[in-house]
Amino acid sequence: MNPTENLGEIVKDRVENEKLMHLESGIGRYSHDTLLKNLKIVLSELEFDNDLFESLLCSMPERLRQVREAEGGNTNF
Repeated sequence: MNPTENLGEIVKDRVENEKLMHLESGIGRYSHDTLLKNLKIVLSELEFDNDLFESLLCSMPERLRQVREAEGGNTNF
């Protein structure tokens, strides 16, 4: 339900899937330095993505509604 968890998943997916990791080759592909470099790229791209942050925040009423309907159980978020 936490929008921060969604943001973390978005960052993870972008680092792994948006060709960043695929551009790297060899043994250093998953090194600390490579991951840090790619993470910085993704975070700089997201820094001014106001639509993403607004969407995550504006989804909170729906998230809370679903939690209430599920009586604290699992939801789609």
